[in-house]
Amino acid sequence: MSDSHQIIRVRSKQYLDWRYGAPDVEYTIYLAEKGEVVLGYIVLRCAQLDTFKQGRIYDIVGYTEEIIHCLVSKAVEHFRKEGADCVYCNMLANETHFRALKNNGFISEPFTNRSWFGAYSSAPSIPKASVEDYRNWFIQLGDSDLI
Repeated sequence: MSDSHQIIRVRSKQYLDWRYGAPDVEYTIYLAEKGEVVLGYIVLRCAQLDTFKQGRIYDIVGYTEEIIHCLVSKAVEHFRKEGADCVYCNMLANETHFRALKNNGFISEPFTNRSWFGAYSSAPSIPKASVEDYRNWFIQLGDSDLI
């Protein structure tokens, strides 16, 4: 998966266990597997905001568009059962993810002047143009500290 993006957080088992294994926060994780090989996963959580229940997709990774589509479908089904009023997914990702979300009924809302994303690199091996181009990034809600 990391070969498809120039800038992506390594999603090793150790990292994912740390990120989504907090004892005081309950996440639901679905895996797409073939035998013993993990082909993708999705991390979900519901949040109650006053009288509004929001389903959140924190992380979704898959080797193919079909796998990503199936995982998003599973998330929609999960949140319907949970009684979520809406489902929220915030990411900078590739067209494959956007198509899978759109095919499952999501609408895309571009960043507004209320949202900011900043990056800086002092490494000479990383061209400035590469860092500045959002299409090189793979960032999802679970990559932030706002979870």
